[in-house]
Amino acid sequence: MMTKCRVCDSTRLVKLLDLGLQPLCNNFITREQLALGERKYPMVLFVCQDCYLVQLTESAPTHEMFENHPYLTGSTKALVRHFAELARELSEKFLSSADLVVDIGSNDGSFLKGYDQAKYRVLGVEACDHIGEIARQSGIPTITEFFEMKTAEAVIAKHGRAKLITAAGVWFHIEDLHGATRAVVRLLREDGVFVVQAMYL
Repeated sequence: MMTKCRVCDSTRLVKLLDLGLQPLCNNFITREQLALGERKYPMVLFVCQDCYLVQLTESAPTHEMFENHPYLTGSTKALVRHFAELARELSEKFLSSADLVVDIGSNDGSFLKGYDQAKYRVLGVEACDHIGEIARQSGIPTITEFFEMKTAEAVIAKHGRAKLITAAGVWFHIEDLHGATRAVVRLLREDGVFVVQAMYL
């Protein structure tokens, strides 16, 4: 259990809501697995009195949440339309021909499909093997790794540094926010842009 804020390291955390032990969402188990008992984790919300981030102080293991994650971005049509519009907007504002775009938590590649691959290089970083394979089969280059410094270094070695890095609906799931942020800084070009989309409460 964490005893300090995930962002500012303050120890002034106040409990907001205790929902007890909860199973993982999107974890569709069989009747036989249910009979064995489903794994559950504490869901207790705290707020930091210094930076006001609302957060869990204890997380389920990241590999359990995402190594067999079943959700596909492409199944949500409104989200696919949103990503297509956002990709066009980001292309117009920030990209030049042959620039590299990296999407962290890229899922099935729906966001990256919005970029003109004849003009820009795209690369997905997705933790779940079978979803990464779905993206690759649809023509989106994807590496299946959790995003951290070694991932950033591997991307740089093979593709160079990125002009644009995106992380939509994923940043709040990252356990080591400071480490992931350092990896973004390493991967991003000096003139690069990092775009994060996150739901809050």
